Amino acid sequence: MSKKEQLLSDLRNKEVKAYEELFFKYHGRLVLFALKFTGDLQAAKDIVQDTFLSLWEKTDKINFSP
Repeated sequence: MSKKEQLLSDLRNKEVKAYEELFFKYHGRLVLFALKFTGDLQAAKDIVQDTFLSLWEKTDKINFSP
């Protein structure tokens, strides 16, 4: 199993470490991306936080297949 497949499997199983890995890897980049659209740093952070929360809450409903 590749690292990506393992990470997705761990996410499906609600493994906190997998979620943390994604969060710390992508949080900063996603905030900068959202900031381009909002022009407001706090709003960008809130959007990204809400997105990660939704990911955690709805992991069992997400199709991770390509």
